[in-house]
Amino acid sequence: MHIMQQKPTPGKAPIQSLDRGLELLLAVGAAGRQLSLNDLTRVLGVDRSSVHRLATTLKMKGFFVQDPRDKTYRLGPAILQLAGQLQQNDSLVQSAREVLQNLARRTRETAHLGVREGTTVVFLDHARGDQALSVASRCGEVAPLHCTAIGKALIADLALPQLEALYEHEAAELPAKTSKTIRKLSQLGAECDRTRRRGFATDDEEHEEGVRCAAAPIRDATGRTVAAIGISAPASRLPKQRLASFAQSALDAAHEVSAALGYTSLEP
Repeated sequence: MHIMQQKPTPGKAPIQSLDRGLELLLAVGAAGRQLSLNDLTRVLGVDRSSVHRLATTLKMKGFFVQDPRDKTYRLGPAILQLAGQLQQNDSLVQSAREVLQNLARRTRETAHLGVREGTTVVFLDHARGDQALSVASRCGEVAPLHCTAIGKALIADLALPQLEALYEHEAAELPAKTSKTIRKLSQLGAECDRTRRRGFATDDEEHEEGVRCAAAPIRDATGRTVAAIGISAPASRLPKQRLASFAQSALDAAHEVSAALGYTSLEP
């Protein structure tokens, strides 16, 4: 059995154990049948005990399921979860793209779409306005939840105990990006409460000096926050007194995408 794979970039050798584990995953996926430990050992061409440790780790994480009768391996439920998340994100991007473009066109600034991953926001898509100087695209990048408008919009529904559970493995104080970054969970909880009441979140140079943002949560048919949409602009062009009007534009855009996803109430 041969698995096609890209050659590593010069100077950037892959992590061997991770590379081998992924090769096993690809092998089981491509086989069209359940594979034994001997089959997997032939795939990697390394000692059987190493392959067994890798397969056991993949099984523990839900990527493999082992048949109790013959001990062969097949793909596990974690693969379906990842595939479902990928499909959901793709559907979300398609539903939001035109709204995102219209938001950028209307405000003439950069609009972003993001989802939560742990304590970070992952930027899925963007649209740029027609300003010669604009905030750079962040597609594919990640940023902290606590100091970005999109991040705050994503966690606006969380009460303080839920925030404490979310950040239980983080440092005592939240990391500072600028002198204006929120550092304490109690302050973040109060900010979430404000966001929840008014329906939108703001970032007043908290993630990046010289940049202000406004964002609002996107909800699915059940009312659950699944994403957020926002606008970013240089602070020189977005003074504090204009943030409210930009926030309303983001809120209108979020309502539009939410409706496309089946959400029927416009209450934040």
